[in-house]
Amino acid sequence: MQPTVSGTAAMVHNSDAAVAALLKAKENAIKETDAWQMYVGATGSGDQDRWYKYMHPGEDASSVGFFDGIGNDIKFAMAKASYNFRNSVKEWMSEILQVLFAAAALCINTIRTFNLIILAILGPLVFGLSVFDGFQDTLKH
Repeated sequence: MQPTVSGTAAMVHNSDAAVAALLKAKENAIKETDAWQMYVGATGSGDQDRWYKYMHPGEDASSVGFFDGIGNDIKFAMAKASYNFRNSVKEWMSEILQVLFAAAALCINTIRTFNLIILAILGPLVFGLSVFDGFQDTLKH
């Protein structure tokens, strides 16, 4: 059974590499979006000046009054909290789906191994019995 096992192991070797590369590319693409740069940024605290330029195009942030500045701080904090909540839900769903993927892969590998063992044991036995009278149909089945 060693040639069969090594052959199927070679087929599934690095099967998760494509998924890992796709997830890394998606993470890099998300880090380049305006929303991520506004609400998270390189430091993790966001960039309020970028947010102000996006929300109030054409206006200068230095001309904002005291109370307007407090209102903008609150708006920025709420927008940042909303963005972080949405991302945490997405990450939560991603973790659940990755666990389901791993469970499905484990089930498929178990069934595959079971079928290979059954075929390796019964295949030669059926082929050997098919030479006798009355067992000719076993080769077809």
